[in-house]
Amino acid sequence: MTDVKRYKATLTGRVQGVGLRFFTMENANKLNITGWVKNMADGTVTMEMQGKDSAITELVNIIKKGNFIIKVETFTAEEIAVVEGEKAFIIKN
Repeated sequence: MTDVKRYKATLTGRVQGVGLRFFTMENANKLNITGWVKNMADGTVTMEMQGKDSAITELVNIIKKGNFIIKVETFTAEEIAVVEGEKAFIIKN
């Protein structure tokens, strides 16, 4: 599956304590994206997402749009190596 890509991203803004991790996991699962999302000690959120490029683009757009509570100020991502055999998108503590 050469069309599968993986990205590591960092998000800033109102991204902790607002349900962003669950929101991200729920939408990733709908789009068949695997990976994880985690709150960081510095107030940012870090995530890795893997799937078809079109699905990842859609997920990124959903996250950037947020909702009435989630407000993403910056979303930076870089492509990284694909993780073989990954089956789910999870929330890391």
